[in-house]
Amino acid sequence: MISLLPGIMTELLKQVIAEIQELPADQQDAIALRLMAELKDEQRWTKYFESTTDEQWDRLADMVRQEISDGDTVAIAEKISALMTENYLQERAKRGSRAKYEAILAKVPDVKPETYDITLTV
Repeated sequence: MISLLPGIMTELLKQVIAEIQELPADQQDAIALRLMAELKDEQRWTKYFESTTDEQWDRLADMVRQEISDGDTVAIAEKISALMTENYLQERAKRGSRAKYEAILAKVPDVKPETYDITLTV
């Protein structure tokens, strides 16, 4: 593939790939898996940021301003994580369907729960 795309790949990337090609196949695969995971993670974050609405950014900014004002800056990362989770769940919900949910639920056996799964009411 490198020869098919001259001038598109940086020199540093060419150098790294040349070094990877000298490694045993299992090590090449391990590096490839790590690179693919990194690319997917980057795509996921890009999608999160692109799907974040102005209202969500404003809400996050307001929370951060308040926390800075209160001297509580440790919770900022938690707020960002919560916002990203909200976006993920919204995107995931768009791909879901009630019919698929019910089809999967129909496969669950109707059995008595294990003792440790029973919630005791007081």
